[in-house]
Amino acid sequence: MFQSPVEILHHASPGRIRLKAIALYRREDLKETIERSILAISYVETVRGNPLTGSLLIHFNPDMVALEHVLEDLESVLGEITPLPT
Repeated sequence: MFQSPVEILHHASPGRIRLKAIALYRREDLKETIERSILAISYVETVRGNPLTGSLLIHFNPDMVALEHVLEDLESVLGEITPLPT
């Protein structure tokens, strides 16, 4: 069964989303790579990762993109960094 590399934990306001990312959980060694890769997405403004919990707090420009596209882009980026087993 396929498991998404990201899961929405909470998105309280437009332009802000908190996610659980399996790629980050207990992976301090990947924190900077993940944050840098996500920041490379044009509409992303800030990223804060927490390897202890595997959560990502992302601020993005909601005028540039819909939430669904944010999730698709994040799945793609995180899948490239740490592909899930098939």
